[in-house]
Amino acid sequence: MKSGLRGIFVSILFLVLIVPAPATENHQVKPRREALVSTERLARQIGRRDMTILHVAPDRESYDRGHIPGARFVALGEIVIARDGIPNEIPPVGDLQKLFTRLGVGESGRIIVYGEPSALSATRTLFTLAYLGHGERGAVLDGGLTKWRAEGRPIEQTPTSFAPSDFTPRLDPGLVVSLEAMRDLSWVAANIEPASVTIIDSRAPEVYAGSAEKKTGHIPGAANRYWMDDLIKDTG
Repeated sequence: MKSGLRGIFVSILFLVLIVPAPATENHQVKPRREALVSTERLARQIGRRDMTILHVAPDRESYDRGHIPGARFVALGEIVIARDGIPNEIPPVGDLQKLFTRLGVGESGRIIVYGEPSALSATRTLFTLAYLGHGERGAVLDGGLTKWRAEGRPIEQTPTSFAPSDFTPRLDPGLVVSLEAMRDLSWVAANIEPASVTIIDSRAPEVYAGSAEKKTGHIPGAANRYWMDDLIKDTG
């Protein structure tokens, strides 16, 4: 990202989501079902040479305790960084290119992502792949490692061996908005009817509501949809 810009990203991980407002009340959302993969399907595909599995976690301890066979460890700090005191920023594209090259993700094939201890690290990684132009290759493991373990599926503790493979970013800059642009979008969402932009604040309702003491609250015009309301609580 250029100096002076603060990214607000299109992902369940972030405080704010921005999507086009529906043109009519009959607008039908078409889910991209390929963005999720079931534990059953993944179990059938384990070992495929054209598939990469990524275990994303804050540290390597959870990976060493046990991971899905063939999974490669990704530190969350390589996907999410703090810049100038601002958390949840996206790393420089060059750093991401080096990361996914080292992981052997390559230029083709499926990329299955799961996160520990929650789905947030997986969805952030999927967003990052989309920003880099490889989102159509990616999918989040529905239920993650929690569901995989609960079903008694195999777990490994030995690190996976793999070779690096060239990875070429094809940036989709429309997935990231600067604070400068966000100021205009928030004014539009708050003042123009029908609004040409929808802003979704995915934090907890009490944080969205805010208080003077905690200095919380939300961007003008933002609606609240708590990200945890879209997950099954026992598996994530």
